[in-house]
Amino acid sequence: MNNETHDISELMPDESSFAMEGEFSLNGQFSIDCTHASSVGDLFRTGFSLTSDFGQGNMSMLGKKHYTAFWEKYQYKPGMVSSAKLNLPFIALHFQLAGSAQGLQSSTDLNLDMQAGEANLMIVPPINKSFESKQEMSGRVFGIMLSKGYLDNLAHRFPQLLEPILNKIKHRELCYLSEQNLRITPRMRSIILRIQNHDNNHLVGSLFLEAQVLDLLAMMFAQQEDSPGTATTLSQSDRDRIHRVQEILVERLEDPPTLAELARFVGTNEYKLKRDFKEEFGTTPYAYHLQHKLERARSYILDTDLTIAEIAYKVGYSDPAHLTHAFRKQFGIPPSDLR
Repeated sequence: MNNETHDISELMPDESSFAMEGEFSLNGQFSIDCTHASSVGDLFRTGFSLTSDFGQGNMSMLGKKHYTAFWEKYQYKPGMVSSAKLNLPFIALHFQLAGSAQGLQSSTDLNLDMQAGEANLMIVPPINKSFESKQEMSGRVFGIMLSKGYLDNLAHRFPQLLEPILNKIKHRELCYLSEQNLRITPRMRSIILRIQNHDNNHLVGSLFLEAQVLDLLAMMFAQQEDSPGTATTLSQSDRDRIHRVQEILVERLEDPPTLAELARFVGTNEYKLKRDFKEEFGTTPYAYHLQHKLERARSYILDTDLTIAEIAYKVGYSDPAHLTHAFRKQFGIPPSDLR
């Protein structure tokens, strides 16, 4: 496949609605096709398919001028080369939902190293660099792009939180909110799901989306403040194993494996699994799965017309009363009170 150059803003339904400010172009051994484009209230929704001899990625986007959500599922073999030209800083909340983002290396030291279940706020300075996939990459990511103007506005309202980041932008530095990547919590996954499933008939699109963006941003800052610079004692192989356990718990929401089965799946024992999982995620596998299940139920209650019984069965409860009991214990109210 020959190299192609794509100006991303030209692929958007309305260039003025895109959170990516300035020129942003990609050149590489791939083609990009727009798969759909529509309006969601005052937001745009669009999708792209990136095809290459080395693999394929599918991306969806929902947003407007100041904030744009994007999510992608991808699978690429080693060897794909591309280059990116960015005239203004790229500001994004990045959530690695599955797989890893450590296989992409640049011609300098601009590398992203993120495992499944990890997140961070990243700011990439203006660049004109080449990238090469050094190993097989497959996974799912979710992100929120923020415009520089929107970040300036937030910094005016919350200077203690954001002025240090703005200072790094001024010096054109690669910047992360946290030196150690943050954990994607079940609450974060619930919000991500709400954004991805946003109703086309929802007329308060930008108000809804901004509320979710601020919620995710606040949780990132809170987690970073709770454990600033805390380094894990786990080896990389142990971390990979624990993140695989976390993926299994998310994938098998309705029929989670037992602790013994989880340990067997990833090649360890139950004691080490529980200990390492708690160090990495701050809770036990059972508690993580329960919180994720209840957050998923909460999203269904808020965003669908499903009955409480239907939601209970959908998230793996055989009796709706069990959902009501667990929901009340977790959130302090029964599920019906959210409607």
